[in-house]
Amino acid sequence: MTQQKPSTDQMDCDLPTSPETLMATLDDLGVAYDLHHHEAVHTVAESAHLDATIPGTHCRNLFVRDKKQNMFLVVLANDTQVDLKHLQTLLDCGRLSFGSADRLWTYLALNQALSVHLRRSTTKQTTQSLSY
Repeated sequence: MTQQKPSTDQMDCDLPTSPETLMATLDDLGVAYDLHHHEAVHTVAESAHLDATIPGTHCRNLFVRDKKQNMFLVVLANDTQVDLKHLQTLLDCGRLSFGSADRLWTYLALNQALSVHLRRSTTKQTTQSLSY
């Protein structure tokens, strides 16, 4: 399957599922959620002021890939220290590097400005979970 590179306009506008559709799906499935609107934050430090107003474990996402182009989305609590060399051992992969904005859009339909915790699956790739 050939993947077409998204345009800048597409990365800014077209999401595979609108927020309204996602919330309607969660409602239909009986999944409870709280919706919080806030400005975009790109680092844990930028999000510190939100931690006091939004309950729960605050997380960060790392989108990484290895030399064989295997992609990984690693979700960590904000206060979790990560050593990429140790992480590549846990993931049983080669050297890790951060995925590009184009790959983030291609594989997860996300752009760097979005903070999305739930998303409709657009691929049939296997997801694995591990504790760090």
